[in-house]
Amino acid sequence: MAFEDEGTFLRDLPEELQGRLLYSINYTIVQKASLFHVFAEHEEFLQAVVLSLEPHFVVPETEVVRKGDTEREMFFVSRGELRVVNDVGATVSTLSSGQYFGELALVFGVPRSAAVV
Repeated sequence: MAFEDEGTFLRDLPEELQGRLLYSINYTIVQKASLFHVFAEHEEFLQAVVLSLEPHFVVPETEVVRKGDTEREMFFVSRGELRVVNDVGATVSTLSSGQYFGELALVFGVPRSAAVV
């Protein structure tokens, strides 16, 4: 399957199978996130988080968030890598599978402190 096709293959599946597959993928992502380890025994909370996730497929070098943005979204990296970059475009950190970012914007409503590509 070509990279460009990855975002469309789900649409070709029956709706019920799409839902089950996305739930399974998203549940695994949430379980990996250390932020949610304290909720491990609160299945209803974890299910609510999982059901609120929306998959996004990002083409390499696409800016996911821009420094200073005020959107209140949190992101999970399920596959691949993203770079946290400073004002001059230098990589200051790399995010990979199981990592997340944007939790401060989500919880506290603060502007983004860095761009993520």
